[in-house]
Amino acid sequence: MTHIVKPNTLGGFVRSLSGLFITKSNPLGLTNAECTVLAALIHIAGNRQITKEIKIQVASISNHGLQVVTNYFNRLKHKGAIRSNNTIHPILLNSTVIIKYEVK
Repeated sequence: MTHIVKPNTLGGFVRSLSGLFITKSNPLGLTNAECTVLAALIHIAGNRQITKEIKIQVASISNHGLQVVTNYFNRLKHKGAIRSNNTIHPILLNSTVIIKYEVK
């Protein structure tokens, strides 16, 4: 059986992939607030490296202070959504992601 999920927004796309960041140290994946900040980051930065100017733009869009956004970015880095070289995880930059599971 095949079913295609097509989120209508960038936020919906990020939320649909948030489960990929579930690990033993992070059993809940990404929170709704983290998904919102991450969607704003993807919209602004794309595949560019995250700089202070980009953090300021995300803070402006998400209506948070710069320190709050920096704290979110640190959490997202710890959870793997932002890489150690200050770029967004490549799976979040794709327009199509196929998740295939075969029942044995």
